[in-house]
Amino acid sequence: MNPPEPTDQQKLEAQWLARARKGDPDAFGEFFSVYHARLFAVVSRVVSNPDDARDIYLSREVVEAEVLRRLARKRLAPERARKANAEIAMLIDASPGEIVEPDMRFHTALIDAIGSPRLSRTYGSLASEVVFCMSQVQGASLLPTELIAAEHERILELIEAGDEDGAAALLAIHIGRARERLAERLGGVAGPEAFVPPTV
Repeated sequence: MNPPEPTDQQKLEAQWLARARKGDPDAFGEFFSVYHARLFAVVSRVVSNPDDARDIYLSREVVEAEVLRRLARKRLAPERARKANAEIAMLIDASPGEIVEPDMRFHTALIDAIGSPRLSRTYGSLASEVVFCMSQVQGASLLPTELIAAEHERILELIEAGDEDGAAALLAIHIGRARERLAERLGGVAGPEAFVPPTV
């Protein structure tokens, strides 16, 4: 007996996956735009405790901080990151869930700017958990969109200025604030990073 023919939706999903594997930055965005409602529905089951959330954010910070340092040494602020952040800035009045996809593209663009397919794949393996965390943060309106956009813009400015320590330090604040606010939302005690005032 032959297996059933794939549905049109399955074919489309296979195309997105193939494009994403080849490094197409728009593939994730198209996938997310179709499935974001379902992602929100499963988020609370995937990242359901403060320890998991903190571990995901720790993994992110370790990788992204080194990436920012390397980009700052070259004074290379990726245009794709700038475009993604411009989208975020235009979404100030949008629903919080709409921020997740361009926010993820911003951070992924920084990783991809290193030019290492392995590093991009490694970060991609973490991406679904990062999206789940971002979805919870945005779904609960734990961070204002204007703050996210302003800190992203400042990170790009620090990269262009060659300030690798400044870029990594601001990333730590940016990620730390989200991490600890999410940890509190998941029943933990928020660390001091949750209360760091805006730096921009």
